[in-house]
Amino acid sequence: FTIECMPGVLDKLVKKGTLMKTLGLETKVHTSNMWLFDDQNRLRKFTTPEEILNTYIRARILVYAQRREHELQRLAREHERASAKAEFIRLVCENVIDMRSWDDTKLANALREHSFPELSESTSGDCLSGWKYLMSMPVRTLTPAQRKKLLEECEVLMRSIESVRESTPRTM
Repeated sequence: FTIECMPGVLDKLVKKGTLMKTLGLETKVHTSNMWLFDDQNRLRKFTTPEEILNTYIRARILVYAQRREHELQRLAREHERASAKAEFIRLVCENVIDMRSWDDTKLANALREHSFPELSESTSGDCLSGWKYLMSMPVRTLTPAQRKKLLEECEVLMRSIESVRESTPRTM
C-alpha cells in the first residue's frame, strides 16, 4: 500500500520519532503481569520476558537430549540390521549357509553360530522367528550387488551416527 502525506508532515513525524506510533505500527506491551504455564504445566508469574525464554530453553534442551538419544538408538538399530543382512548375503553367496537344503533347526544353529542378532520378536514357536528380517528377504536380493548396496547404506548410517554423537542437545 502507499501512504500519502501533506508536504512537511512526514518530515516532522520522522524528526519527532513518532512516525511508527502514528501509523499504528508500534505498541507498548506491559510486562508487569505475565502469568504463563511453565514446563511443569503449573501456572506461574514471570517477571521478565528473558525469564520466560530461559525457562523455555531449559525445557527444550532436555527434550533435545532425549531426541538425540532416541536418534542414536534408531540409527544403531538400522546399522545393525543392514550389517547383518550384508553378512547374511555374503554367507549365502559363498554357500556357507544353504537355505535351500537345510531344515529350520540347522539354519537357526548356523545363524547363532555366526552371531546374527535376533532382531525380530519371537512370538511363535518357530525357531527362526527371531531372524525374520533375514528369512523374509526375497531370493532375488541375495546377490553381491545387493550386499554392496547394504554396505554402502551401513557407511551412510555410520556417518549419521558419528554426526549425532558429535552434536550436543544445544546444537540439535
